[in-house]
Amino acid sequence: MEDSPNPARTLHRIAEALGLPPDIFFGGDDRRTDALADLAAMAELLRLWSALRSDVDRARVLSQVRDLVKQRDN
Repeated sequence: MEDSPNPARTLHRIAEALGLPPDIFFGGDDRRTDALADLAAMAELLRLWSALRSDVDRARVLSQVRDLVKQRDN
């Protein structure tokens, strides 16, 4: 018999995968608003990534993002 879906467990898994505390989904504070805005931006980035059909374009995007992260870390 299959387990029934558990929304709370699913949200905990999503939060864990994103490195966020699970309570981020269950409050009305500014942190929650910021986290949801970040999630929306991540979803947009994934949609845009999937719209790229060229391996060359994807390689360019990855290179640019890596450079941005490197600059931030230095």
